[in-house]
Amino acid sequence: WSGSPVWSADGSTLAYAIAVDSPPNIAVRGNRGSGPERRLTKSPAIQYPSAFTPDARTILFRAFSSDTGWDLFTVAVDGSSQPQRLLQTPANEMDMSLSPDGRLLAYMSDESGRTEVYVSRYPEMSNRVVVSSGGGQRPLWRADGRELYFVGSGSRLMAATVSVAGGSPSVTPPSVLLQIP
Repeated sequence: WSGSPVWSADGSTLAYAIAVDSPPNIAVRGNRGSGPERRLTKSPAIQYPSAFTPDARTILFRAFSSDTGWDLFTVAVDGSSQPQRLLQTPANEMDMSLSPDGRLLAYMSDESGRTEVYVSRYPEMSNRVVVSSGGGQRPLWRADGRELYFVGSGSRLMAATVSVAGGSPSVTPPSVLLQIP
């Protein structure tokens, strides 16, 4: 089984989850996806890629552990280092999206008791702000990084304007773009 494909911004590298001799772990293919497959991780934890950094040197991924549920990690595309913990809490952190400039990370967490969308500075994971209210999932940045889209409660596509002042993200209250059928 393989799935959850993610392309680098320049289209040179494809990352995906593959389950051959372990639960789904991270693999990559260079040369616009036609290069040989390279396994980056081999772990008993389920892992799914979510994003590349703008320079395509690092993959952000989520992994499941029985202790803390879903958590966020990074791994070097060239395989030069072991996966590094990005955010690990007792809550589930999932489905992340890195801003096009690589400065902000939007992700989902259920720490409030329901799944909400948050934005933090990347890679520090500091200055966190809540984007959604009443539930949110599947964050995705607009190509210029000035707006964040997500699915809000009631299956509504939402948009929030995001800016950075003094290193801290600032988010406007989200507006409804459309009702998802």
